[in-house]
Amino acid sequence: MLRDLIVNEGLAAEATYKASVAMNTGMAVVENDTAGTADFVAAETGDNLYFVQKARIPVGRDAAGTEFSDWEAAFNTVVKDELLVLYKYPAGSVFGTDAYATNLTNADKGKVVSAGIDGKLGKATAGTVKSVYKFQGLYTDNGHILAKVKVLDAAVAN
Repeated sequence: MLRDLIVNEGLAAEATYKASVAMNTGMAVVENDTAGTADFVAAETGDNLYFVQKARIPVGRDAAGTEFSDWEAAFNTVVKDELLVLYKYPAGSVFGTDAYATNLTNADKGKVVSAGIDGKLGKATAGTVKSVYKFQGLYTDNGHILAKVKVLDAAVAN
């Protein structure tokens, strides 16, 4: 799940890349221009990250429905080769994602986070990895826990 908390909704999102593997919305990826895919990072990084979103279009039996939760699995799971919407948040934005490492806790508030090879955000390795993504604590959204993240002006290290 990817939840916009404080964002400029007028910003353009990238929508021409396909998922290189099965993934979920809210995961951190990088663009692979050669293959035209969104890929998980090869090593921990806070650079050039995009966050996976998906157009919420009900299909099949779901098309008969009229009210859907943002948490519907069909809106949050992505299959290999499915087209994605990739968000790259500018400085000042705040968003929430459920794609975070299990060891990220409120004790890590104020630390910067980076993407791991599994597409999840975790506390950036101290002194090694710089990131513009500052963890602001865990956030409850309709009974689900999200990592709340603020985008900084410049990358810093923990």
